[in-house]
Amino acid sequence: MAVPATLIHDKAVYYDVVPDDLGEGIGRQIVRTLTKIEFEIKASHHEAACGQHEIDFKYADALTAADNIVTFKYAVKAVASQNGLHSTFIPKPILGINASGMLCNRERVDEHIKIAELALLAKDIKISIPSELKTEKIAIIGSGVAGLSCAFHLRKKAYNVKVFEADDKIG
Repeated sequence: MAVPATLIHDKAVYYDVVPDDLGEGIGRQIVRTLTKIEFEIKASHHEAACGQHEIDFKYADALTAADNIVTFKYAVKAVASQNGLHSTFIPKPILGINASGMLCNRERVDEHIKIAELALLAKDIKISIPSELKTEKIAIIGSGVAGLSCAFHLRKKAYNVKVFEADDKIG
């Protein structure tokens, strides 16, 4: 099993290939593994900073996408470990090197998210949302996936949450 360290496996840069991108073979192995478990891979390449790679898979509905993200992370970590490497998804694992990230692209959205439908969904899957709120008020800036998820989880804990969005559409 690989141990987390600050040593970087390669010194490649954006869209680099062998010999600089020593992770290319492992990247192919990860893509093959994901394809075997029915992921539709859209792109795979080296990112801007050393040791960073991007693998894009096809969009899905919210619940399937959430499952796919968890499965994706386990698959990547497993393949990395099998090759004596450690994979992380934390935003800035090494000081002084470009930040990493897990991107969430919004595709094929034809209409606004209907909050009433989200409430019905929450009711259908038996998520309890407190009716009495705490006195603390929390503002969430941005109604992307992270903002809405954060607002949802804070609201489940009875916080009074307001989401602010500069765009006309949320999500």
